[in-house]
Amino acid sequence: MPVAARRRRGTADTAAAPAAGHADPAAEAAAATVCDLADAALGRRPDVASGPEPVIGWGKHAYRLRLACDDAGWGAPLVVRTAGTAAAAVESGWLGVLDGAGYPAPGRVAQDPATGTLVFREPEGTPLAERMLAEMLALPRLLGGFGRLHARLHALALPAGPVASNDELGDVDALVALSGGGPVGDALGAELAWLDTHRPAAGPPVVCHGELNPVQVYSHGAAGDDGEADPLSVPVNWTSAGTADAELDVAATLTGFWSGALYIDNAVQRRLYRMARDPLASGYLTGYRTAAPRPLDDGRLRYWQAFHLCRLAAGVVRCASDGPADAWDPAAAVVQPRAAVTEVRKRIAELAAA
Repeated sequence: MPVAARRRRGTADTAAAPAAGHADPAAEAAAATVCDLADAALGRRPDVASGPEPVIGWGKHAYRLRLACDDAGWGAPLVVRTAGTAAAAVESGWLGVLDGAGYPAPGRVAQDPATGTLVFREPEGTPLAERMLAEMLALPRLLGGFGRLHARLHALALPAGPVASNDELGDVDALVALSGGGPVGDALGAELAWLDTHRPAAGPPVVCHGELNPVQVYSHGAAGDDGEADPLSVPVNWTSAGTADAELDVAATLTGFWSGALYIDNAVQRRLYRMARDPLASGYLTGYRTAAPRPLDDGRLRYWQAFHLCRLAAGVVRCASDGPADAWDPAAAVVQPRAAVTEVRKRIAELAAA
C-alpha cells in the first residue's frame, strides 16, 4: 500500500466500498464469523456496533469493525482478515515468530483455522503516515524511528523451524513470465528483460515484512527531537512476510516512498510530494543504517527497487486493462495510469544505469 494512500483520501481510511444501500457479502460474512468466534469465547453473541468496512494498511481482505460488548478484548476496535487458510498460515506463523522474539506485532483476539479467519485488536495510536502529515516538525524523529524499527526486524534470529512464507516475496520468475505476452509484456518488456538478466547474487537472508511502509505502522508516544525515546510502533499486515535479502525488504519501503506521488489526485500536492519523497526516504534510510545488522549492498538495493517498481507498473497496466482485482487493489488508486507507467519506467532506467 502506497505511503500517500491516506493523503489522497483525506480523512477516510477505507478502501473502495459498495455504494450506499448495497451490502458487501464478503464484509457481512466476515462480521458474522467474528460474532461466531465472540459467541464461542464469551458465551453470548454480540451485535455489531460499527462496520464492517475495508481498511487500508492491513492488506487484502481486511475489515475494521466494533462489537457491542464490554469485554476488554472483544469490545475494542477489531480488524478481521478473511484471506483464507494459506494467507492465515503465513501471517499467523510469522506473528508467532515475532511474539517469541519480542518484536512488536498486532495482538490476535481469535483465529478460525477452518476458514483462515484472523481477528486482531487494532493497535493503539494512528498510522505513522498520518503522524507524518500532522507532526511535520517531528518528521526526522518519526522517520528515524521507523528506520530503526525496520532494522530491528532484520536483526532478529531466523526461525529454527519452517514457517510458511509468501510465495511472491522476491519472485522474479513470476514477474518476468509476464513478458510472454499481453498488455504487461507489451508495456514493460524491456524492463522485465533487464530484471531477468541482472539478478544479483543472493545476500544473507533476514526476516522480511515484505512491504513495510508508514501506512502499515501504528504509532503513538513522543516524537520530539530532544532525546526522547522513539515513538512506540506496531507494524501490521504480515501476509507478505518471509526470509530474503535485507535489500529486497528495504527496497520495498523505498519504493513506497517514491511511488506515493502516483496516488495523489491534486496536482499541487503531487508536485510537492515529488519534492519531498527523496528527503523522506533518506530520513528513513539514515535511521535504518544506524541500527542495521550489516551494511546494505547498493547494487542489490537498486535491483530490488527496480523489481518492486516493475511489479507496481505491471499492476497498473493490468488494472487499466482488466479492472481492479479487488477492493484493496492499490493499482486502482493510481490517478494517471499511463503517466504513472511512463514515470516508473524512467525511474527503472535510472536505477539500471547507476
